[in-house]
Amino acid sequence: MTLARALAILALLLAAAAHATPLHALRTGAACGDCHVSPAGGGLRTSAGARFAAVDLPTFVLVDAEPRRAPSRPPWVSLGGDATLAFVSPAGPVDFVPDAEAELGLAIRPYNPRGHREGRITLVATPAFEQDGETLQVRDYSVLYDDLMLDLAVQIGRFVPAFGERFPDEAARPVTGAEVSVRPGPVDVHLAAHRPAPTWDDPFASNAGWGTHLDVTWQPRGGRLGASAALFGGAPGRRFVGALHGGFDLGAPFGVPLIYLGEYDLDRGPGTSGDGTLALRAQHLVEWRVLRPVALSAGYAWADPDTELRYDSRHEARAEVRWDALTHADLRVVYLHAWQFPEERFAASDDTLTLRLHGGF
Repeated sequence: MTLARALAILALLLAAAAHATPLHALRTGAACGDCHVSPAGGGLRTSAGARFAAVDLPTFVLVDAEPRRAPSRPPWVSLGGDATLAFVSPAGPVDFVPDAEAELGLAIRPYNPRGHREGRITLVATPAFEQDGETLQVRDYSVLYDDLMLDLAVQIGRFVPAFGERFPDEAARPVTGAEVSVRPGPVDVHLAAHRPAPTWDDPFASNAGWGTHLDVTWQPRGGRLGASAALFGGAPGRRFVGALHGGFDLGAPFGVPLIYLGEYDLDRGPGTSGDGTLALRAQHLVEWRVLRPVALSAGYAWADPDTELRYDSRHEARAEVRWDALTHADLRVVYLHAWQFPEERFAASDDTLTLRLHGGF
């Protein structure tokens, strides 16, 4: 058995908490960095994030109910993991193809005065395994300085910068560089300077160019509104990406368990021919929490890779049922309907149905 497969099996056995999404942040009013070690969210959880996943989400709580708390962790080290086992049907509910991925997160704090977050230093690494590549990789590795009293964090290494909303199944694009995060009140500000890092074992690729990211999000309880901008340089030319994003939770003011997220992106780049091209994208997601552990969601995404060309737009409609069944586990059924041309609007040739079991600790 290879090390990669051993890691996957280990994570599947140990991990049996929900993926971090802006939906949880909207519902709770928390920032991404409140539940995750990374200020931009995702990956290894803090003790507060572990408790939320283990106690507040699931139908059946498998930890002590009184007091309701997650297992305590030593102040100088954190270990977490995520694993996903999926069965994907590329054209309808037959001929399911298995797919799996797993990751472990490790954070070591060589400097952590009094066991608190004030001015501590954290070393973070996330080894991961994906069945498609059948290889072990390290998705991110960084040094993080965070100060809770000043609401300040500085991250240096390979990481995913803050940009827009992180919709389900959206691909993460790590970079190598530095990011500064501050949170004055209900406002989150992230500023990063970096070099794109498409492969984990070559973080300083000479032909990758350079980039900067800026994300500003205002998040009072029950709502959020933000703007993001990114500028990339190098061959074949400069590229600018901008986004407006936000959402609202009707549960806080009206008692309606409905959440909306939306994002509008524009991408201005040199294009394949060397001339400037403009690409546009929009995403919408609505979630209705039927019961405490069961949620229904529907989404729509539209993308136009080049506004100068006709009939190159792509559309995708999404329907999902999620059941946060147990402590550290959720079950999802996702149906994706995709089309490009108007006459394909009701065709099912590009549709997929996915059964997904996700776990984490």
